[in-house]
Amino acid sequence: FKPRMMPGLYRQNAKIQNFVLPSALILAFAATTVLITRYRKASKTTAAPQPRTIHNGTSRPISNPRDSFLDSFVVKSEEIFSGISPKTYSEILLVPTDAFLKMGKFERHDRCLGSLINLYTARETSTSTLKILFVSHRWENSSVPEGNRNDHYRAAKRFLLTHTEFTHVYVDFCCISQQQVSKNGYVRPIRAGHLRGLPLILLRADSVLLLPRRVGRQIVRHTNLSESLERGWIQFEILTASIANAPVYVHFQVGDTIESFVKVNLTDSESLMRAVEEAQTTLLRDDKIRSSKELTHNFARESWGEAVAKSVDLEGILRKAKLSYVGLQEDFAKHLLKVQTFQSNSTSLLDSAIGRTSNDEDRSEILRLLTFIA
Repeated sequence: FKPRMMPGLYRQNAKIQNFVLPSALILAFAATTVLITRYRKASKTTAAPQPRTIHNGTSRPISNPRDSFLDSFVVKSEEIFSGISPKTYSEILLVPTDAFLKMGKFERHDRCLGSLINLYTARETSTSTLKILFVSHRWENSSVPEGNRNDHYRAAKRFLLTHTEFTHVYVDFCCISQQQVSKNGYVRPIRAGHLRGLPLILLRADSVLLLPRRVGRQIVRHTNLSESLERGWIQFEILTASIANAPVYVHFQVGDTIESFVKVNLTDSESLMRAVEEAQTTLLRDDKIRSSKELTHNFARESWGEAVAKSVDLEGILRKAKLSYVGLQEDFAKHLLKVQTFQSNSTSLLDSAIGRTSNDEDRSEILRLLTFIA
């Protein structure tokens, strides 16, 4: 109120304020004192906290063996490399399974930020129930990695609906920034952080789902496992998963409805051979598929059979990656995961060993990560 306009009402309101404000402060102080007293009494009677494992600057109980494995790996890595620490957990992003099942397709990273949570938060909230599925898939192109039919998303969704134990999903297109190298030749910082976490999430993942690209005629399009195992990114992902003994499920499919998810060790040629034989016996039967004379069962058999030889190549890549790391200068090896683009000519032996990639930036990143894993 303005005093010159309503002097009487203003004086009355001021008297009320002079009484109410001190009274409110006294009551607030009394209530706060009571709450603090009760909290102290309760804390004295609370049981002693359980033993905890330190990570990311805080502490919490560790009951998941894969969490323990990852923590021990990171602690050891800190002694060798700069750029790897428990803080990296906050740069590893995951899609909760419920959100993933509602997507309808693999969403680009910048379009699904609202659904993502980091590994640190997932570990804090899920504790021993945390189950992560890493989806390794053969990209069609950089803008639409699974093509216009969303084949990979639909296959991953069918897998999750029959394997309900998984609480979170990792898909690179969703969880890694797609903004790659800047004009001055540096990997963009956000993407660099996501890439640093890629080996760690592979070591933590409870299972890996490999989704090869589908090829062939429309009525009998089949997954091409052999071609997928020639790709550099998939080679890196499968090798890292094998180091952590994470189960790998391979998607075999012919047509639109006949499919199987087969558990296999892709670095073991005998294990892969048994998986291929199982898929051929189960899926490539005349009573399963009825169509024209141009059925391409033989193409599927040939594609899946050729994949057996590729498993031996994966073992050779890991050996060359180890030799490549030994050849690096000590200071350069320590800063292997820095933001600056990794020079592929420093690891020519490994460069000649890994398969094809989509672009030059991808190749240098794979070389860096494979050398780190070695």
